[in-house]
Amino acid sequence: MKQLTSKIYMICCLWAMSQLAFGQSVQFEPVHTKSPFVASSESTMAFADVNGDQAPDLLISTYNGEDCAIKLYTNDGKGNYQNVTRLPFEKLSRSSVAFADVNGDQAPDLLLSGFHAKSFQGITKLYLNNGKGGFAEQKEASLQGVDFGAIAFADVDNDGDQDIFLSGVDAQLKTVARLYINNGKGNFQEAIISVQGLARGAATFADVDGDQLPDLLLTGINAEYVPTAQLYKNRGNGQFTLLKNTPFAGVQGSAAAFADVDNDQDLDVLITGLNKLKQATTILYQNDGLGNFERVENTPFQGTSDGALAFADIDGDRDVDVLITGFDQQQRKIATLYQNQGNGQFTLLKNMPFAGAGLGSIGFADIDNDNDLDVMITGANNNAKPTTQLYKNGNGFNTASLKKPQVAFDQLKVYPVPSLGKVTIEATGFAGTYQLVDLNGQKIAEGKINAVGKTPIALQQRNRVYMLRVTREDGQVFTYKLINK
Repeated sequence: MKQLTSKIYMICCLWAMSQLAFGQSVQFEPVHTKSPFVASSESTMAFADVNGDQAPDLLISTYNGEDCAIKLYTNDGKGNYQNVTRLPFEKLSRSSVAFADVNGDQAPDLLLSGFHAKSFQGITKLYLNNGKGGFAEQKEASLQGVDFGAIAFADVDNDGDQDIFLSGVDAQLKTVARLYINNGKGNFQEAIISVQGLARGAATFADVDGDQLPDLLLTGINAEYVPTAQLYKNRGNGQFTLLKNTPFAGVQGSAAAFADVDNDQDLDVLITGLNKLKQATTILYQNDGLGNFERVENTPFQGTSDGALAFADIDGDRDVDVLITGFDQQQRKIATLYQNQGNGQFTLLKNMPFAGAGLGSIGFADIDNDNDLDVMITGANNNAKPTTQLYKNGNGFNTASLKKPQVAFDQLKVYPVPSLGKVTIEATGFAGTYQLVDLNGQKIAEGKINAVGKTPIALQQRNRVYMLRVTREDGQVFTYKLINK
């Protein structure tokens, strides 16, 4: 059932929250017990609860220079994994995997693509989950095969089901991009799109402008072998328009991930890869809330290519940290963890136990149900040996005496955001005042909040971002980000 709900972009925290540091230590330990996991070199992986027991299971697809393998491991809920035999999955190299419930039965289904040695071309397969971790190929899904590709699920038409996007090289060695629309029952029909196919890159969806539609960031090399990075705005009904004059540097051998790194309730993006000058890069781009991005200078990130990156709150302080693997400029394999200070400023954590890995994957999950995020890293190490290493997180967020910022979710609602000229503050037993300022700090309006009703606020200029500062009677300040479209 289609449901459109206004996404409220709120920073319900102290105005000085961006300066707050919780000081939680970071502790990861490699698991040295005999591992059931296949050693992985050129690999991809994903966690998903395939059998419905509320524990994250693990799929790994890998090529180790001689053999391809695809393995599924079920978790007993305590972080112990067991290999599942007799899988129907194709064994592929240069593979990509993604889980999503495509037919509405609450079980994660599997999308798999990569190079198939027997047919000597890229293939793409969809496997349906029976809810107990048993999979069968959806043979009716006629999906474009791709090599050197990227795949992603997203509800591009906002109808409540997961559609399929893929990009890569077809059997004729042409770059292609394809979009398949889901009818809600796991049956797909190809949609005509104006998206340039890229290879050796990443495809990532995120709602960058707050219109409730997932936009598309695509990186990789184009048909002329030029490193490229393109952002496509979702116009609805599966139609995408290329945005021009974006600041993104073209990259290949790339990885990309969206996250709200600065806690302003919009999605920023981090991109790694080789640029046109063959330089390994890792660049953070900050979003202004309207989908306009700006490159962040002087970050601590080490330039990286042919690896992986993943955001996760590894220390329980309610902001996203980031782990990056791959090759540096000197072709050394690295694995670096950066801790977010709460305002989008990152610090490299030294003396972490992670072994460098290239051409692999990263996956975060609470594998042992202790309320913190553990991590799996795959890829070739600096001795060119395939590795699959699990690291357990020792923080235990459930025991942490973390200081929770005071919020006003239960007393205030601010809507709609984005708006079309007017927002409303709806209060329930909240006594205080408001002040509306622009991003330069200039005061636009101020007044008293109706403690048991609605307070309307006019936003005069279109395509602007405002900050609404709400001060409670006790002096506590809360900040909301408002977007006028």
